[in-house]
Amino acid sequence: MAYGKTVIIDHGNGLATSYAHCSELLVKECKEVTSGTLIGKIGTTESSIDPYLHFEVRKDGEAVQPLDYINK
Repeated sequence: MAYGKTVIIDHGNGLATSYAHCSELLVKECKEVTSGTLIGKIGTTESSIDPYLHFEVRKDGEAVQPLDYINK
């Protein structure tokens, strides 16, 4: 599956998050980001009609349930 413009943030310890189908990327590759940093703009890419964001959490390269990692 093609995700278009994507930001992947490596959180260390095998944990990463990805934010795909951005219309514009606001960060540069290999640059450190902190909480609250704007990393991209939600847009439409590929064959989508409406703006949306594909969010994914990966542990050791495998997609996992994101709700297990989001502070509640």
